[in-house]
Amino acid sequence: MTSEIVKDQHLLVEATFEKLLGANLYLIIGQQILFLHPKYNTYVLTNISPETNYTANDYLQLPEGAPYQLLDSKLFFMASPFFNHQEISINLASAIHLHIKTNKLGKLVTAPMDVHFDDKNVVQPDLIFVSIKRSNIIQKWI
Repeated sequence: MTSEIVKDQHLLVEATFEKLLGANLYLIIGQQILFLHPKYNTYVLTNISPETNYTANDYLQLPEGAPYQLLDSKLFFMASPFFNHQEISINLASAIHLHIKTNKLGKLVTAPMDVHFDDKNVVQPDLIFVSIKRSNIIQKWI
């Protein structure tokens, strides 16, 4: 920060953690994530290290909606999809949902929804179909 900016007080803006974090209640800063931990009701700054092996339990400690997936024990940041991707996704979801509902085949949900394969892999596919026969796998996540 230059001395000119410090002298010009109208450029300084008062901020709270809530204003910084916004509606998501988390902020990604490089390899770190700052968030309000719901269990402890306190702000936490954690480091997402590419060298660390994480588990599904570690993944569940992230704030809801944090843009990460757990693949082979590594946490990967997921950027928002582009418009074309979302348009294709909604068109597919609409057509598939109609077919599933008409034929009473099961349930279809869209991302974000966690799918827990095992303790090392938790992903958020764009579309998730669960047949009636497998409906018992639907819980808080799949």
